[in-house]
Amino acid sequence: MKNLLAGLLGALMFAYASVKAVPAATLPVHKISDHFYVIEAREDDGSNVGVLVSGTGVLLIDTMLPDAKDMLLATLATITDKPVTHVISTHGDGDHTGANTHFQNLGAEIILQANVAYSNVLYTRTYEDTLTLTFGGQTVMLYGFKSHSFEDTLIHLPQDNVIFTGDAYNEGWHPSFYSGGYEGQSAVYDKTEALADPKTLIVPGHGKLSRIEDVIHQRTLLDDWINHIKALKDAGQSYEAMAEDPQTIAFWNDFTRSADNPRGREMFVRRTLATELMDMVSLSHDQLSALEGRYLYTDGVRVEIALEDGKLFARNKGDFFSELQPLSPSIFHLRGWVGGQRFIFDTGKDGKTMGLTFVGTSNNYKARRLKNDSPH
Repeated sequence: MKNLLAGLLGALMFAYASVKAVPAATLPVHKISDHFYVIEAREDDGSNVGVLVSGTGVLLIDTMLPDAKDMLLATLATITDKPVTHVISTHGDGDHTGANTHFQNLGAEIILQANVAYSNVLYTRTYEDTLTLTFGGQTVMLYGFKSHSFEDTLIHLPQDNVIFTGDAYNEGWHPSFYSGGYEGQSAVYDKTEALADPKTLIVPGHGKLSRIEDVIHQRTLLDDWINHIKALKDAGQSYEAMAEDPQTIAFWNDFTRSADNPRGREMFVRRTLATELMDMVSLSHDQLSALEGRYLYTDGVRVEIALEDGKLFARNKGDFFSELQPLSPSIFHLRGWVGGQRFIFDTGKDGKTMGLTFVGTSNNYKARRLKNDSPH
């Protein structure tokens, strides 16, 4: 019995070791130059990844989903044995930052645009508008935008003639411009077109490697899409009717490679309306700036209302960031949100703002303005 148990234990250990020894799957790698590579992600892996190799280390652009970490590491091992010393994230979504913590724990610098401070994403370095790095003799230029997110980064590697767009441009999918709206999305398109030539490799956040003509095509589609949805809205059509309009379906099929998706199509309609086509009122600078300040909810959470470049924002460090669009002098829509959420500001008889109420999908939350926190 002892020998039998020992044999069984040995067989189990061998089987376990055999399973553990199976290498992780790897992903397709595009060699752009002797020092730069692109890892092309599959649909369920998260973002595409840039790999810039120097004599002493590796700079990564995006790091996929957390569950894809082992596959990313295995693919990196087929490219180089150098350690990852720098990670640039095109924005803070989890499908672009999945292995950031792993690399940070190993000492890598994690770089994002400064608005990432209003999320729960880890970072070690931020920048505001632009940042130029030199890595292994190669120039890496970062440009900050508000479009898909409030911390979008467009990355240009001029020597290799490559641009990484993050989710500000995805191949085979529609623009998700819900944070910065059409203005922010147009700024990304403008910069991409200014940096690119016909041979420039455009690496989207997701999807196949592209060229500038693909970006220009999407830009044209977006212009036409917004005009189309506005016309349907002006005609009084419901969300459901807009989504089933034949021209809406044609646009969807041109934007995406996915199978027909009525729910996804309707959501794109709803979020386009919530981002770009709300019935807003025009408020003066003084009216908007009178609302600036910090507000305290009963549960201790604080929200800052800030006016930047003529736009009002609600934000909280480590939590959230949203543009507020005025529906009246006191009621504000959260841009891109489709659940009917609102901020309603409470004004006293003296005209001073006393507090606000956040109207959620199921509950309302009141906050008082902190004393001595008016910007005036």
